[in-house]
Amino acid sequence: MTHMELTYSYNGSVRVEYEFPIYPDWKKVEVLASNSKEIQSWQATAPPEGSTNPVETYFCRNFTIPSSGPAGFNSSSVLNYTYLGVDSVGAEV
Repeated sequence: MTHMELTYSYNGSVRVEYEFPIYPDWKKVEVLASNSKEIQSWQATAPPEGSTNPVETYFCRNFTIPSSGPAGFNSSSVLNYTYLGVDSVGAEV
């Protein structure tokens, strides 16, 4: 599924926001605080820019980073880049 990921890294903390075109009024947020092994995750409303509507959060949860394997966050691997393109899975675009 095509989506946009926006990653912030600040003082060892990492925040990733996922936006999906089929759900334009929502975004998924994951945060890893510096020196922590626990990721906080939630979904939030994403009102249009300039809107006075409050941001509401739903489906809050947290989980621990696996001790090994490719999964997880690493603030040293956050690069400054922009990807503009089309992702595809199989025959679906």
